[in-house]
Amino acid sequence: VAGLVFVALLFAFRAIYTRNLEPQARAEARRTLSAISEMQTQEIDSWLRERITDGRLIRRTPYVRALALDVLAATASMDYLDTFDWNAPIATDFGGPKPAKAKATLDSWLGALLAGDPYRKAILLDDQLRVRLVYPAELDFSLCEGARRISEKAVDRRASVMSNLHESGHGGDIHLELAIPIQVRHGGDRVPWIPPLGAGVETWDGIVAGLLIVEADAEHFLFPLMESWPTASLSGETMLVRQEGDECLYLNPSRHRPGEPPPLPLPMTATDHAAVRALLEGTNASSGLDYRGVPVLVAAQQIPGTTWFVVAKVDVREALAPLRHQAQVATAGLGLLVLISSLGVALLWRRREAAALRRVLQAEHLRSTMAERVRQLMKGAH
Repeated sequence: VAGLVFVALLFAFRAIYTRNLEPQARAEARRTLSAISEMQTQEIDSWLRERITDGRLIRRTPYVRALALDVLAATASMDYLDTFDWNAPIATDFGGPKPAKAKATLDSWLGALLAGDPYRKAILLDDQLRVRLVYPAELDFSLCEGARRISEKAVDRRASVMSNLHESGHGGDIHLELAIPIQVRHGGDRVPWIPPLGAGVETWDGIVAGLLIVEADAEHFLFPLMESWPTASLSGETMLVRQEGDECLYLNPSRHRPGEPPPLPLPMTATDHAAVRALLEGTNASSGLDYRGVPVLVAAQQIPGTTWFVVAKVDVREALAPLRHQAQVATAGLGLLVLISSLGVALLWRRREAAALRRVLQAEHLRSTMAERVRQLMKGAH
């Protein structure tokens, strides 16, 4: 019975120890997650700013504008890109080069642009958003719905516009596009219209003659960044999420499911899930279920200028594992201390009992000896 009571007390001690220190362990795990989400948010924000800077640079480069306007002028009579004869001797109203030469010159520049990361495809549109050129030529020349939307915004705003991450219809890969307006002066002057340095977007009143759409591969930078984790962790990962309508969309594949598409969307009513809580509560989100249905601790950061959230998460079981190990060590130490103390007390008690027994035996031996002497004396007297 005493042993059972002792074991029960040890379990009670471990439970009290864990309950008292668990809030501190959760807070420490969330501080780590917050630092990771903030670091990755800054890296993604820097990458997106670089894309916008690329668009501004391209937009302000007269040489690129001239090349794009040459192709637009040379292909003014184009009906369908896939049937257009680039070698046909077409004279343009602007006196520009023939289609083959205009295309070769622009292709050369686009080849240099796409040779570096992260761009992989470019599309030139006219002012009616009709495709005039695709580079590389063997790629699909259709304009997806996302690219069309940002093209319309770029025309309206007369500024570069970047799309959200989205999946392409033909390949299923995830990417984003940057729409860069090509403007000319009022009156149709072919000379590229260059806004003055420092001018605001609202003062750039040149006519949009076309658009250059460049497609950036998200899998080259964003996804490897999301798959990385700065500390040793079996369950830690970061996810890009955003709200679209009544759904929470995962934008990147899971670190734990390499080669598979991103997890399925969640309804925004699934408030027990960490990703939904991140969208609803922002940086106040602290826990929930992940796409596997596993309880996790989370920290969320919104990427500036976007609807994207970086959600860093780790399984609750892993986050609290050091505390549980510490509680087990403390419990084992306490149990060992109590056991050693008990053995020490038992040993002292046994020694006291042995000493008392020796005294009793010695006294009995002395009494027996004295009795024997008395008997011998009595016997001699008779």
